[in-house]
Amino acid sequence: MPVPRVEATPAVEASEGVRFLIRSRLFTDDEYRALEQEGPPLKGPRR
Repeated sequence: MPVPRVEATPAVEASEGVRFLIRSRLFTDDEYRALEQEGPPLKGPRR
Protein backbone atom coordinates (compact mmCIF):
# COMPACT_ATOMS: atom_id res chain seq x y z
CA MET A 1 0.00 0.00 0.00
CA PRO A 2 1.61 3.32 -1.01
CA VAL A 3 2.00 5.76 1.89
CA PRO A 4 3.51 9.24 2.24
CA ARG A 5 7.22 9.27 2.98
CA VAL A 6 8.11 9.39 6.69
CA GLU A 7 11.70 9.39 7.92
CA ALA A 8 12.96 6.43 10.01
CA THR A 9 10.22 4.09 8.75
CA PRO A 10 11.50 0.70 7.50
CA ALA A 11 10.24 0.48 3.93
CA VAL A 12 11.11 -0.11 0.29
CA GLU A 13 11.65 3.21 -1.51
CA ALA A 14 9.81 3.86 -4.77
CA SER A 15 10.89 6.42 -7.36
CA GLU A 16 7.60 8.36 -7.05
CA GLY A 17 8.41 9.60 -3.52
CA VAL A 18 6.28 7.02 -1.71
CA ARG A 19 7.30 3.95 0.24
CA PHE A 20 5.75 0.52 0.41
CA LEU A 21 5.56 -0.66 4.01
CA ILE A 22 6.49 -4.25 4.71
CA ARG A 23 4.42 -5.75 7.50
CA SER A 24 5.34 -9.14 8.89
CA ARG A 25 5.34 -11.17 12.06
CA LEU A 26 7.11 -14.21 13.45
CA PHE A 27 5.36 -17.58 13.54
CA THR A 28 4.11 -18.79 16.91
CA ASP A 29 5.67 -21.99 18.24
CA ASP A 30 2.55 -23.94 17.22
CA GLU A 31 2.56 -22.47 13.69
CA TYR A 32 6.26 -23.26 13.29
CA ARG A 33 5.76 -26.87 14.41
CA ALA A 34 2.85 -27.26 11.95
CA LEU A 35 5.05 -25.94 9.11
CA GLU A 36 7.87 -28.28 10.08
CA GLN A 37 5.49 -31.26 9.92
CA GLU A 38 4.44 -30.29 6.37
CA GLY A 39 8.02 -30.52 5.10
CA PRO A 40 9.68 -28.24 2.55
CA PRO A 41 7.53 -26.25 0.11
CA LEU A 42 6.79 -27.71 -3.31
CA LYS A 43 9.00 -26.46 -6.15
CA GLY A 44 8.59 -26.59 -9.90
CA PRO A 45 5.50 -27.62 -11.86
CA ARG A 46 2.76 -29.27 -9.83
CA ARG A 47 1.31 -32.43 -11.32
